[in-house]
Amino acid sequence: APRGEAAATPAAGARGAAAAAVAGRGARGLGTQGDSFNRPTDVAWDAAGNIFISDGFGTNSRILKMDKNGRFLKTFGGTGSEPGQLNKPASIAVDAKGDLVFVNTKYSCLATLDQAHSFRPLWKPSFITKLAPEDRCHLNGLALKEGRAKYVTAVSRCDVVDGWRARRHEGGII
Repeated sequence: APRGEAAATPAAGARGAAAAAVAGRGARGLGTQGDSFNRPTDVAWDAAGNIFISDGFGTNSRILKMDKNGRFLKTFGGTGSEPGQLNKPASIAVDAKGDLVFVNTKYSCLATLDQAHSFRPLWKPSFITKLAPEDRCHLNGLALKEGRAKYVTAVSRCDVVDGWRARRHEGGII
């Protein structure tokens, strides 16, 4: 795929076909002419089949919502830390209540979307002493069990600004 656009990859089932169709569209269907993915990190579905795409590690810093046929519905976020903006959303999932949960890498927490603020923190690792846009441990992965957040991954058990970078060799944590 061209730089900055997601490539379609084989996946099983109707969900996989819809995701491959969305990924293969590049600039089409994303709401703004000329808009495209820039280092997307994850895909999730809700009970209605709507598709959520975390497009967080490039310059977009957003989560897109599309219907089950891949048609654009809404964008959440955009780069920044002001209300309505996000900063590096990574892994995403839809929980048992139907709420979108995402790893907020920059703030080292699990979060959900919030209309009054950029996000609402749900959880942070016990070793993280404050929520700040400092990417302290490089939290990056999320897994649900029975519809609830159960596991997260991070590059390092670290509580200093960008401190995980010097500790990558330690192998990460779950």
